[in-house]
Parts: sequence; structure tokens; C-alpha cells
Amino acid sequence: MDFNRYDITALQNEAIAYRYQGNKQAAGKVLDTILSFDPLNHFVQFEKYLWQPTEESKNAFTSMIRDELPVETYLELAVNYYNKSCYDESKQALALAPQNALVYYWQAYLQNKTDKPYAEYLAKANNSSPAFVFPFRSEDEEVLQWAIKQSANWQPKYYLALLYKDRDRIAESKKLFADCGNEPQFAPFYAARAAMVMGATDITDLKKAVSLKPGEWRYTKLLAEYEVDHNQYANALAVIQPFYQSHPDNYIMGILNAKVLLLNKRYKDCTDLLTKINILPFEGATIGRELFHEAELMQAIDNMSVKRYSVALTYIDAAKQWPENLGVGKPYAENLDERLEDWMTYLCYQQTGKTARATALLQKITAFKPKIENTVIDFLPANDLVTAWDIEKLSGKQKAAAWLDGQVKQFADSQIIIWCKQVFEHKESSAVINDPEVRVLQRLMQLK
Repeated sequence: MDFNRYDITALQNEAIAYRYQGNKQAAGKVLDTILSFDPLNHFVQFEKYLWQPTEESKNAFTSMIRDELPVETYLELAVNYYNKSCYDESKQALALAPQNALVYYWQAYLQNKTDKPYAEYLAKANNSSPAFVFPFRSEDEEVLQWAIKQSANWQPKYYLALLYKDRDRIAESKKLFADCGNEPQFAPFYAARAAMVMGATDITDLKKAVSLKPGEWRYTKLLAEYEVDHNQYANALAVIQPFYQSHPDNYIMGILNAKVLLLNKRYKDCTDLLTKINILPFEGATIGRELFHEAELMQAIDNMSVKRYSVALTYIDAAKQWPENLGVGKPYAENLDERLEDWMTYLCYQQTGKTARATALLQKITAFKPKIENTVIDFLPANDLVTAWDIEKLSGKQKAAAWLDGQVKQFADSQIIIWCKQVFEHKESSAVINDPEVRVLQRLMQLK
């Protein structure tokens, strides 16, 4: 104690020892010491309740537990006593806890541990709502393993599967999820099992989650994203669009609807939808503007493909805008990477005989210097292909290739820049790159 006088665990053990000896004065001194280090310590208030189990002392303890998940505070205290082999104190702490499946499993386990009847607590646990039950303590494993052996109910398997997932024991977690079968009528179960990437059952699980909670946007979002990830864009649209039409105030689903429209090549519908959405600004909130930018450029390419260059230019100009409703501010001019827009404008000017304007744009593109600011790439890597094309026009292919080699060396971790080099050298690329600028460039190259 003298070596580490601030060791609260040691002080707790001392307080418990004095209580077992009936030395209230000595115990009180230790508890006061703990409070001097940690004025909101729940162990202290609970020990005072154990010394004097009155309604007043109970309220003094329970009234100070004010966090968003109070049941976890009770469980933490109970597990703390359990680890000290203070089973009765652990039971008493749990008796004051809010109703919760994990609390009941612990109570049943402790009853069994002390050779007392446990069936009532086990039944309560198995029949409790699984909502907001998040086992994460190592001690929960033994309790849940015991509970699994006592009945065929799916809930302890599910909770242990969550715990094993948290511990990166994936194979064991998957087996427990599979053992639960399709008995649960609890949407989060199916979403959690699908997140384990079980295989062919993933989409069935997501559909089951949606059917159990059709008004809950998160499950519809997961199902639509699953379809997108598997390149089933028409299916994704069939999932997301009806939901968003009935929930037009949900901008998160609106963004996903816009993305799926874009992936279905419905570019005008995408931009029309984005004009109606108000995205709340948050850190990294660039998705709305990225979708808008890509959809406008795709419409420009549509018009370029049928030689409507003046119309294409209006879409390219629109792509340079940063609408306020899309939740992200426009960067400073020196940080704008508009090389792709400038290249597309250059192509339009070339086709309409505006040679002087076209040449000026070539100079503007080469003047842009890709850089890193605060360890973050402050440019759009796919636009390096544009710069290479530009240098090739002005100075020849050899210099363009040398410039790209320098970019690959400087940004060796960028798969997109490696892709740029492979495309420039007309080499096959096996990389699957999900990037809006890459998609636009791939479509633009089809015009050649």
C-alpha cells in the first residue's frame, strides 16, 4: 500500500477486509481515502449501503449512477466483486440493477455457483429482450458458456457470438451464429450475422432484418449496400428507392438513393435528387458533392459522345460548383484539383475550333502541383492520368511517362496512381478501384 498508495483496487480489498472484520471505523477511513482520489466512485457508495442497507443509503448509491447505460455500471461493480470471490455482494449489486438479459444470466450463474436455485433467473434471461445487451467483459464468457449448457435458447449463443467477434475469435463466433438458426425474431441478430460474412445466407439475413423492422432505415441501408457491393445495382435501387420515397427527410438514405441512381446510369435523376437533399455538415462529409460532381461529368460525356459540346460545357461548369446543401464547403482556389474538368473542357474546345482557349487549359493543367498537406494527399490521384496526357501533348510521351514514374515513387501506396501509370502505358490492370474520378476517366476513354 505504501509503494502504491493510489491503487484503488488494493484500497477496495482493504475496505472489504475491514467490513468482514466488522471494523466500521477503519473501513470508513479507507472509503474516504478512495473518495479523495475518486469522488464519484460507485464502489464506495455501495460499500456504505452494505454497512447500512437502508432505503436512504440505497438511494445514495443508485442516484449517482447516471450514465447512458447504467446497467453496465452495475454489471461492472458486480463483476468486480465476483473477481474477489465476493459472490453475495455481487448478487446484491445485481439485485439493484435494471432489468437486462445479461444481468439475469449473471444472477442465474451466481445462484448455481452458490448452490442455490437458478431456474427462475435463467428463464427471465432467456425471455428478456436482447435489445441493448452488449457483452464485452472476459468474465461474461464463462457465464454464457454455462447458460448455453442449461437450455437450447438462442440468446446466450448470440451474446457469446458477439463477445467472440469482439475478441476476433471469428470461427467460433460464426459457429454460434449458425447454431442460433432462424429462431430469433430480432432484427439486429440478422444484421449482426450478415456482418460476419457467413456466405450465401447473408442476403437472406438482411432481408429478414428488413422484414422484421421495415420502418428502420439502417436495415434497408445495409441490404441496399449489400446489393451495391455485389454489383446488383438494379436490385439496390428496388430496395432503396421505395424506402426513401416514403422517408424523404432521411438525408442518409437520400444520399444512398442518389448513389444507386448514379450506378444505374440515371445521372439526371441523381442530380435532381441531390438538389433536394440537405446534408448536415460533418467531418469528411464529401459524399454528396462527389456524387454531384460525378453525375454532372457523366452527363457532360453523354453530350460529348453525340458532339453536343456546348451543352457538355454547361455540365462541366456545373460539376465545378459546390452546392451548400450538400454539406461540404468549397476549398481554397489553390487546393482545387480541377484537372479532369479542365481536360474535358480542352477536348470540347478542340472539337469546336477554340484552339487558343484549349492551349491555355493545357498550361493550367501542368501548372497544378500535386502535394501532401499534414500527411494527407491534397489532390485527386486519378487526375494524374490527365496530367500525363497533358504533358504528352506538350512535351511528348517520354516526359509524360517520366513524370508519372515520379508520382508513383512519391506516392508508392496509391493504387490509383499505379492504375494511372498502367492505363497511360496501355497495360492491363487487374485492380478493382472504386473511385468516382476513375469511373469518369474510364467512360471518357471510351470516346476515343
